Amino acid sequence: MSSRITLTLGLALLILPAFTLLILSGLQTNYEALTIVELRQLTEQGDAEAQFNLGYRYEVGDGVPQDFQKALEWYHVSADQGHAGAQYFLGNMYAAGTGVAKNKIQALKWLDLASSDRSVRALAIRLADDLAQLMTPEDVSKAKRLAIEWKPKK
Repeated sequence: MSSRITLTLGLALLILPAFTLLILSGLQTNYEALTIVELRQLTEQGDAEAQFNLGYRYEVGDGVPQDFQKALEWYHVSADQGHAGAQYFLGNMYAAGTGVAKNKIQALKWLDLASSDRSVRALAIRLADDLAQLMTPEDVSKAKRLAIEWKPKK
């Protein structure tokens, strides 16, 4: 009996590290499940996804009082690192004037940047096209130029 236990334990010790590594390599942080305190800790470490999620929480008032100014600030921090979702949401906020004065040039710039990522490409292109129809060709060119000149802050 004891040799059987030893064999089973030995196999478990051989398999467990590989299994644990497999599990951990497939895990991603579920940002939606994090508390505000946990999100803030990640934002302080420069986590763009956490910054985006904190911005979203402020925009919709999830776990914090709704505050469009703070949402805009967190979206900017995340978007400045190249987070396409944050860039898309910034484009929306500038286009609608939510938490900030309407600014079609800034809106188009952020939407153009967001459109380079497949996760939001279709949405960003659709809104950007609609927005561009309301702008002068000069303003569209200026927004495109700002997008081309933009560099992520890491």
